[in-house]
Amino acid sequence: MASVDPKSAMVDVAERLLGTQGVDALSMRDVANIAGQRNTSAVQYHFGGRDQLLIEVFRRRMAAIAEARRSFLTAIDAEGRGRELRALVEASIIPFAASVSGSVAGANYAEFIVRILPTVDYFGADLDSPGNVNREIHQRLVDSLTHLSEDQAAQRVEMMFNMAFSAIAMHMKRNALGIGTATGTFDGYVEHVLAVAVTALSAPQSL
Repeated sequence: MASVDPKSAMVDVAERLLGTQGVDALSMRDVANIAGQRNTSAVQYHFGGRDQLLIEVFRRRMAAIAEARRSFLTAIDAEGRGRELRALVEASIIPFAASVSGSVAGANYAEFIVRILPTVDYFGADLDSPGNVNREIHQRLVDSLTHLSEDQAAQRVEMMFNMAFSAIAMHMKRNALGIGTATGTFDGYVEHVLAVAVTALSAPQSL
C-alpha cells in the first residue's frame, strides 16, 4: 500500500477541522494526531508553523474557487457579457459564495478565507490558476471603471472585494451563531451584496 504524504494528510485534516471548529479553535496537536503523526510537533517540522499550514489550506480552497471563476468567465464571454460590470462582479463573488454556502462548516470556511486573504498574494500562480483568472477579472473590472483613474479604479475594485467577501462571511457566521435578525435566503443576501458592490464601483470619482 502506498504511504500517505504527511503534509497532504495534515492539510486534509486541518481543512476538515476548520470546517467543524473554526480557525480560532484549530489545534496543531489535533491536526498531527488525527493525520497519524506521532510527533506532535509535526506541523512545525513540515510547514514551519501554524500560519503556513493555514496558508496551504487557503491555497487549496482558493484554487477550487479560481476554477469556478474561470467557468463563470467563460460562460459570460459566450453570452457577450464578459466586459459588463455586473457580470464581472458576479464572476468574482458568486463562486466564492457558492463555495461556502449552506452550513456551519461553510461559515467557518468563509471566516477563515477572509482572515487569511490579507496575508497572501491573491494573484500568485498557486492561487490564480487556471490562466490567472483572478487577475483577469480584476483587470477587466478596472478597465470598465472609465470614470476613475487607473489607480483609483484598482483601489475601488480591491475595496469592493474586501467588502463583499467580509459581508458574506459575517452574515454566515452570525446566522450560524444565531446572532442578529437577518431574514431571507442566503441567495437573496448574496444578491444584495452584488447590488451594493456594483453601486460602490459605479460611484463618482472622489476628490
